[in-house]
Amino acid sequence: MQVTTRLCRQYACVRNRHLLGWDVVTQPLIVLLAFAVRTDAAVPPAYVQPALLYGALLLVLRPLLFLQAGLYRQMWHYASLREARLLLVASSVATIVSALLFYGLLMPLRLVAAAPRSIPIIEGGLALAVAAAPRLLLRLATRRVSLAAKRAGATHQLALIVGAGQAGARVLKELLDNPQLPYEPAGFVDDDPAKQGLEVGGCRVLGSSDDLPRLAAARGIKQVIVAMPAASGKDIRRINDICVQAGLDVLTIPGTFELIAGGRAGQQGAGARAGWHVVAHRRSGAGAGGVVHRGEGRYAVLHRAATLGRGPPLHGNRRADQQVGRGLCLYREPQPDRDRLDAGDPGALTRPQRRCTNKAHHALA
Repeated sequence: MQVTTRLCRQYACVRNRHLLGWDVVTQPLIVLLAFAVRTDAAVPPAYVQPALLYGALLLVLRPLLFLQAGLYRQMWHYASLREARLLLVASSVATIVSALLFYGLLMPLRLVAAAPRSIPIIEGGLALAVAAAPRLLLRLATRRVSLAAKRAGATHQLALIVGAGQAGARVLKELLDNPQLPYEPAGFVDDDPAKQGLEVGGCRVLGSSDDLPRLAAARGIKQVIVAMPAASGKDIRRINDICVQAGLDVLTIPGTFELIAGGRAGQQGAGARAGWHVVAHRRSGAGAGGVVHRGEGRYAVLHRAATLGRGPPLHGNRRADQQVGRGLCLYREPQPDRDRLDAGDPGALTRPQRRCTNKAHHALA
């Protein structure tokens, strides 16, 4: 395990100049291999000249097209579907252009001997695989190094992700890739019956939100991450109430738009919809607010605002305006009455009207 991680760490040092060298060196070999596959043997003497000329053509053409397409400007350590599509298009264009030049120009002018017309198809598939292999390995090596760093850190607690959609997939990816996050994904819960039993990124959808207490008790889970930025306030409150009654800590992840936009768009989109989101405003002299929600203890529903600018995050019951300054407008959720909750009174979870804790923004609240 340690040897593999060490090798992955060394391979993660590969840069685009190394990939350029790989593309240049392997291109003639790919053409010779394509001719060998076509003839089921070594390259016949009659095909040596066209094979060398075709390889020389691609030796120049393919790296130039890759360069023009921007393949040598990509960070393949974090490659995704976009980079894969870019590689597929660039490699296909190189194959088509080289085939047109070779079979449409050089062969009709008798500048080169005839060659099988299936060579471009064979060569195109081999070239794509050979070009993609080191880039895919670079992505996998980076992922392996990140996972090794996460496992080598402190003990991580299991967490259930509510919402097996796009936001949930992003949360799962961040939990797996970021060694600084103290959570390990245990699975998903989602109220969509069509998603039950499916897997997202290797984590299974274990049940619905009503199954949260059962799943948490069976697996020893104390943390729930709600990744449903498009959900209504009623659904968010229902899930939060289930977690509070089960003694689970809750983190609610806002949408990416809410984190980036800030301002009144975030206030109206997040706070007004969910009814209990913390809202961050971008104002002069203040950093943009990244917001999550944290349930602390068994009954408290507290909030933590992580700023991308200066200022420490909000913790516990400290005053928000003393922590994050004048740039953020924060709404603190009132805590349910513990005695009434122990007595089984459902009115203990009733939430009074919110009020901004930042005195400078009372007019905005």
